[in-house]
Amino acid sequence: MADFQSIPVSFEELPCQKIVTLVDQDFSIELDWNSVGEFCTLSISDLFGNLLFAGKLVYGGNAFPFDIEGIPFEAALVPIDLADLYSNSFGSAITKENLGISVQLYLGKRFE
Repeated sequence: MADFQSIPVSFEELPCQKIVTLVDQDFSIELDWNSVGEFCTLSISDLFGNLLFAGKLVYGGNAFPFDIEGIPFEAALVPIDLADLYSNSFGSAITKENLGISVQLYLGKRFE
């Protein structure tokens, strides 16, 4: 069974920066809210400040959908409401109202 841990974050604290461990390596992530498009963004850097990836977080999708130089290939960061895994419906978006409440950002490995 996959072992996931969540990154504690709420809409009220955005923009925020956190140190996370992805497959035994530490990275700095910055989360922000795009108020024009109404979506959450993610930037990930190594601990030397080198930007490795930036993009929009998509509900239920791995933030790292392809091989990104500097980020372990098996790393996963998935924004999801775990209740959706056990229901017949599936949420469709990360919103101001659900970020950090029902929708959490889960870290894990993509092949577990």
